[in-house]
Amino acid sequence: MRIKSIFASLFTLLPFNWLRVIFLNCIPGYKINLKSKIGFFNIVDFKVLVIKDSTIKHFNRMSNNSELIMNNSSIGNFNIIKFSEHLILNESRMYNRNSLIGTTDPAITNTERNSFVLNELSLITHRHYFDLSYGISIGKNVVFGGEQTQCWTHGYDYKRELKGNSVVLGDDIYVGSRTMILPGVQITDKVTIAAGTVVHRNINESGVYVSNELKLKKKYE
Repeated sequence: MRIKSIFASLFTLLPFNWLRVIFLNCIPGYKINLKSKIGFFNIVDFKVLVIKDSTIKHFNRMSNNSELIMNNSSIGNFNIIKFSEHLILNESRMYNRNSLIGTTDPAITNTERNSFVLNELSLITHRHYFDLSYGISIGKNVVFGGEQTQCWTHGYDYKRELKGNSVVLGDDIYVGSRTMILPGVQITDKVTIAAGTVVHRNINESGVYVSNELKLKKKYE
C-alpha cells in the first residue's frame, strides 16, 4: 500500500466526518467537498480521489486503485474495489458487499482496462461481482437487482489464450438476481433480464429476456 494511502486509511478512524474530510483533503490528489461523508474503517488507496456531495459508508476495502470520481453518489458497506484504473459514479448508488476487481495482467492492454462507469439513477444492490479486466460501462436508470449477478469481461480458451472485451449496458435496464453477463456483451436500452439468465450475446432489441426456460416434458396422470 502506498504511504499516502496508509495515512488516508488512518484518517478514516477520526471521530468526526468533518475531520476526516479535512485531513483527507491534505493528501495530494484528493479533493472532497464538505457535504460529502466518509465512513469509519475504510481502506482508501487511490492516486486520485474526487468526491462531491457523495457518501462512502463503512468497512470498504479499496486498494491498489488509480482514480475514483463520485458526484452525488453513494457506496455502501463492505464493498471490495481493487486494481481499478478509472472508477466513475455519477448520481448513482452502490449498496453492500459488492466486488469490483480489475487485473494486473500485462497481456490486457485495452484502453478501457480496469474501468467502471455507473451513470445517473443506476443502482447496484448487494453481493454482485464485476470483473474489470476490461471496461464495464453502465448507462442511466439501470438496476442490478437481488444479489449475486456476475459480469465478466475476460476468460481463456483451451490453449489458455486470453479472450475478452468490454461490456456495455444502455439505459433503462433491469438485471435480475444471479444473472451472468459474459465478455463483450452489449445490451440496448429498455431491457429486462430475468433472474438466472446467461447473457452470452448482444441484445439489440428492447424486451424481456430469459434463458433456461422451464418446460413441461411429461404430464402426470
